[in-house]
Amino acid sequence: MTNNLAPHWQVGLSGVIMEFINVSCSFFFHDRNLRCKWDIKANEGERVRVVVLDVNILNLSNCIDDNVKIFDGNEPFSSQLEVLCRLRQQNLTITSTGRYMRVELNTNSFVFGRGFHFMYSGGDFQVQRHIDVTDDGLIQIFSPGHPTYFEGKYHLTWRIQTGSLEKIIQMIVKESHLPYNHKCGTDYLEAYDGYDSLTTSLAKWCGDEKPSKDSSGSQMFIVFHASSVGTRGVFKINFFVVLKSQQESGGMKTITILLSCIAVVLVPAVLFSVYRIRQRRYHRSSRTNRAFVATTMSSNPALQVPHQAAMMPATETGGEIELPPYTSAAQSQPPPSYESLEFGPKSGK
Repeated sequence: MTNNLAPHWQVGLSGVIMEFINVSCSFFFHDRNLRCKWDIKANEGERVRVVVLDVNILNLSNCIDDNVKIFDGNEPFSSQLEVLCRLRQQNLTITSTGRYMRVELNTNSFVFGRGFHFMYSGGDFQVQRHIDVTDDGLIQIFSPGHPTYFEGKYHLTWRIQTGSLEKIIQMIVKESHLPYNHKCGTDYLEAYDGYDSLTTSLAKWCGDEKPSKDSSGSQMFIVFHASSVGTRGVFKINFFVVLKSQQESGGMKTITILLSCIAVVLVPAVLFSVYRIRQRRYHRSSRTNRAFVATTMSSNPALQVPHQAAMMPATETGGEIELPPYTSAAQSQPPPSYESLEFGPKSGK
């Protein structure tokens, strides 16, 4: 490899069980500004698996300028699976979601190290991968090969992080078509409210379900599992990082709108009920005549004023019933005296 060149190798796996990508250059002010690419192609229906045996490249730039990148495919827009400048663990295994994988070596003008040593093979591998994602804007997770349907066995996990305890994550499933299975036991997506799958489950879904959930803190953990070679499906999930105050204000706004809607419906209903009650009372009183009884009592019966004729409630025929005429005490005759009846001491009887 020479300076400022971009070598590109096509590596096939047809009939090959295992091969090596081995760059054992001793970099020290030598072979600078390298851009090397290797495309690996597996058989139809298989995937590429790479085992990273050794990586040793100057990492003063925190793997930004001097690195080895591994991509899930050989297209310019293929998703990046891993970026390495030093081996972080022994025998790191990376699997593609399809039959293609690309490996890129990038160095700047000041570089030294052993290089890297990979071992790769093709086969019917289950994809197991974890990705950490931190962003302040829109974060999207797609099914492998989106927008086409994925096929095969997968176990993928994503950890979404806000980078701030003052922010939370809002998850909205925009598209989800997974195999329906009993209680989503074998093929599913699941969201957890925290760092990993040991935290509280927010939602577990399959089939055509599309839930929307909010985290309580700054992290959310997503698991995607497909159990068999014949599994097919597609999904797309959006994540928004927002301030907790925005969620609370949004909740208050929702409550305010809800109360306003209730008031719009309830107040006219109450006013109509009051109107109906008053109407019923009015019609009832109009069908009933009041009875007026004016009676003035006096200690002297002779001065007692006779009351007027009392009016009784109307009968069904609409007539009125009058009370018998009242006779005052002045108009009544006193009982006969004993003398008039010829009784008493003077009568001799």
